[in-house]
Amino acid sequence: MFTRLLDRVSDSTAVIPPATRPRVTPDAGYDARSRLVRLRETLRAALPVNEPNRWCEPALFFFDPRRQADLETVRPAAAEIADERLAESIAAELPALNQSVDVRRMARAVPGLHAAAEAVSRISPRARQLVDLLQVPDDEVVLVLQPGTRQGVRFRVRGVADIGQFHILLAEALGQFGQFPRWPERIVAAARD
Repeated sequence: MFTRLLDRVSDSTAVIPPATRPRVTPDAGYDARSRLVRLRETLRAALPVNEPNRWCEPALFFFDPRRQADLETVRPAAAEIADERLAESIAAELPALNQSVDVRRMARAVPGLHAAAEAVSRISPRARQLVDLLQVPDDEVVLVLQPGTRQGVRFRVRGVADIGQFHILLAEALGQFGQFPRWPERIVAAARD
């Protein structure tokens, strides 16, 4: 009986031709994880020198005026190169973070990325953009009540950065139901972008 059961199983299996196999779409968040970890390490390396480090060592200083002058001439050039590399690294990730909620979720899940971006944001405007983008709420449920008609609408909001953008998009969504006046299309397009 066991052999017949195996024979039945082997007879009933069919090979799925390649054209009918379901296509597997890559997960944008998983693909971005390694890039976001590298970005975190770049941000940590760009932390200001005068920040207290783990061993509480002071910044480098020479008592010899000539050697100190040499150090000061080299220090700004190295800082500018590091700032350019940092800005390029952040700019490379901003489009993916803007477009995909999965990438933003993964960025929030990478330990230390937000803290490193917050620490570097005092010296880098690009890092400030990254911090602002990581603070954008995703999948927030909002209940809008109209007191006059005692009606309410529940929305799931994703990727809205500030209250002005939220008001425009909310009025556009509720305008479809005839409850709010419609905004011009160019303003709505700017709020969606």
